[in-house]
Amino acid sequence: MALVSKSIDEETEELTDIYDELIKPKKVWRNHNNKLYLIFRACAAGIVGVIDAALALHNRFNPRLCDDTDLYSAAGIVGTDFKQGKGSIVNVTIKNKSLAEQKVLSEGTYSFQSSLGMIFYFQLANNTLFEPGEERVIAAISQEKGNYPVMRNMNIRMFRADSQKIDPAFIFACDDNIDRLGYPDETPYDFRTRILNDPERQDHLKELELKIRNLPNIFECNLVFNESDVSQEYDGITLAGKELLITITGVPTDKIAELVAEQVIYSTHMVDPADVVYYYNNLYINGKYPVYFKYHDKIDFSLSIQYEYDSGKLKSQQVEDFIEGLFKPYTRMVTYVESFSEGDAYKVLDSLKLPGVKIRNVDVVDSDNNEVPFIRIPKTRLANLTGIVFTAVDTERQG
Repeated sequence: MALVSKSIDEETEELTDIYDELIKPKKVWRNHNNKLYLIFRACAAGIVGVIDAALALHNRFNPRLCDDTDLYSAAGIVGTDFKQGKGSIVNVTIKNKSLAEQKVLSEGTYSFQSSLGMIFYFQLANNTLFEPGEERVIAAISQEKGNYPVMRNMNIRMFRADSQKIDPAFIFACDDNIDRLGYPDETPYDFRTRILNDPERQDHLKELELKIRNLPNIFECNLVFNESDVSQEYDGITLAGKELLITITGVPTDKIAELVAEQVIYSTHMVDPADVVYYYNNLYINGKYPVYFKYHDKIDFSLSIQYEYDSGKLKSQQVEDFIEGLFKPYTRMVTYVESFSEGDAYKVLDSLKLPGVKIRNVDVVDSDNNEVPFIRIPKTRLANLTGIVFTAVDTERQG
């Protein structure tokens, strides 16, 4: 029976009515001078207090009903956490341009400002020796979480946090970071939707997957576990019995190995022997436990979009540029989606609010150039939109 909040007067009336039924035809004198009536009223006050407390706690910790400020407490109760946002990452190449001398780049925090005004930084924990002409690549991360693109630049101006001068023998360059763009923290709405629709959220592998994903510099993590005792294939990869496949996008650290060693006892599948991180502990052979991983591959698809427009209001190129902007996130995905369908494409196009423009048809095309209702994406891959083919119909000319 559902709990209903009542006033003390209402609860007292119900209790007294019940007692009246037991003693009828007599009735309780309902007056504050009647001690029996006051006892009922005291009981009613206690019942109201208990029900109100139960309703308050029920709403407070129920992820469907609680307000946003209590969602973090609710997250702990249901055994999950918010998905943490990520800063954008860019590879910085450091070069000792001296061809005659060794140079040392001092420990500290180094930063530069992108053309769009975002600060990117990296830290050196120790003094680093560079041989003459030597180059090294290090990942720099944006100061804030979110999508911050950087264009390729062969000579960026670098600063130290302590304002000390940097040896002019060092030159710094950066690549573009189109495949390492970050994203903001999960919103309360998205969090509610996820946990209320995910029946596996308290599975220990789901918990591990989220913990790895929430590490700094890790954009996405997907786990595939072969529960059987015999080998099985997943997306062209043969997993031994009770073997765990870890797939990531981002910059891995040994913290991944620490989380895996804490959470599970499964061996991890090796795709490339170079893709490994270690959990260091004297209990293991050679004092370390290897945790292998692989990087996400891509699954390519394209779209065919037929639309009508009024050339008296807009040019077809304006319409197509706008549509391509809406689908831009799918050309540089760093987060995983299970599938992409025609329905998903129409949802994206719901944001198309251009005058005189109407979408007639959308088709999803796979990498073999076949029209399909949807693309199913294995956990070892990320969706990759390779292009859009447009068919434009000018309604003004037809008219």
